[in-house]
Amino acid sequence: MKKKLIIAGISVLVPSIAVWALVTITAQPTSLVTEAIKAPASSEPIGLFKIGLSANEGETLSSISVTVNDNGASGVIGTNLANLSVYRDDGDTVFEVEQDILAATQTAVNIGSVTTIPVAADNSLAASTTFFVALSTAASWSDAAPADSITVSLATDGVVTSANSPTVTAATTASITADTTGPVLTSVVASDTGGNNVKEAGDSIIFTFGEATNKPALTPAELATTFTLSGGHSFLDGLSVFSSQSWNDAGTQFTLVISANTSLPTVEVGDTITVAGSLIQDAVGNIATGIQTITGAFANDTTGPALTSAVAADTGSALGLNAGDTVVLTFNEATNKPVISAANINGTLVLNNSHTWLDGAVALGTAAWNDAGTQLTVALTTGTAIPTIVVGDTVTVAGTLIKDLASNNATGSVTLTGNFGIQTDTTGPTLNSATAYGTGSANGKDAGDTIVLVFNEVTNKATINAANVNTVLALNNTHSWLDGAGALGGAAWNDAGTHLTITLSAATT
Repeated sequence: MKKKLIIAGISVLVPSIAVWALVTITAQPTSLVTEAIKAPASSEPIGLFKIGLSANEGETLSSISVTVNDNGASGVIGTNLANLSVYRDDGDTVFEVEQDILAATQTAVNIGSVTTIPVAADNSLAASTTFFVALSTAASWSDAAPADSITVSLATDGVVTSANSPTVTAATTASITADTTGPVLTSVVASDTGGNNVKEAGDSIIFTFGEATNKPALTPAELATTFTLSGGHSFLDGLSVFSSQSWNDAGTQFTLVISANTSLPTVEVGDTITVAGSLIQDAVGNIATGIQTITGAFANDTTGPALTSAVAADTGSALGLNAGDTVVLTFNEATNKPVISAANINGTLVLNNSHTWLDGAVALGTAAWNDAGTQLTVALTTGTAIPTIVVGDTVTVAGTLIKDLASNNATGSVTLTGNFGIQTDTTGPTLNSATAYGTGSANGKDAGDTIVLVFNEVTNKATINAANVNTVLALNNTHSWLDGAGALGGAAWNDAGTHLTITLSAATT
């Protein structure tokens, strides 16, 4: 096309100059994730890249393409990500979800290959404009091992416009890794910081979490609903307040100092604390959880647990000591519930008379504490031979293995009571043999000769004498154990009560 130019009355034809559409990169793509970060499930949009564009003839942004990469073979899949999105800046070049304009969203996200985000709205490049690329995680995004983890890359041809598509500088984010588990309460310990060996104002309770928290300041009402106590107990005094609260710098320990206006708080060592509500969170917004029992002491405890009883029980399958029989040992306060095993029981719960808890194979059945840590149940075994422990043995606590929650060593010595089963015997001893011995001083039957009677089991070793021998040990043919004077030399049992030796006197018939 030509245009007419009139100069001093002379018309001159001048060719027109073509104006070409042109998109300019005003700010090369830069990563908004320059250091490794963690992200929760169902996250708010996370800014990935920022890019500045401008144009001269009404051009528009058509699409931005990125590649989501599995970082470290985490096994992440596309459905673990809710979407990729493009935002148009509100003018301050800072990514702000609430202020910036959502221009496009792509819900089908690829892993390891390009995902394109078509931009059909709010895509004008009439003036220098900043766009952001963002990502949101899905509910299935998880930190279960191996935790989902990604990086995101924008290639040199990742920006497409309605006119010329510029070549840009490639950019890649640092890693984004799943953190979907909130801080877990790992311990709650009472401490006698009041100083007077009783629960009082100034005593403290330290709550420890497994990771950094957001360190919220809690009102008395929030304290009661964030850390719920068992038994209807409370951290608050008679005026429903506490003395003070503080977090350590790391945000892992919360220290509560109690007060005592009009009355003490009802919280006690042994109470169960449950983390509730949503006030305590980690850095990415996961809510804290956990249940713990309060340990420690509000009073300075210097006395260890005392063994108060040891009772045998016939819990096995037969009468008498056999595999499965148990001994229950009771202490007067909670212990640290240490593992009791074949390797340490004889040195920790010492038996007298060199007796042992172990069977012939040097084995022990089981040893289990009750939940309170006050009772230990030991189950016996009988491999190759039964343990030598018997009712009546003395059990003495020794060593430093068993302690209370204030680390005081357990003590005590008790007699083993109960029974391992009383056997019912309905068959009496049987006389197996009677043998005469010429132990006298002359040949033939005379004074000092003996007769040994052998029974098949232990007897009660009854006293045998001239008054009863003929009726207890009756002879046939009207014969007698007694001499002519009605006397008997003697009658004696062996220690086992199985052998009776009768000594004759001079004139026995």
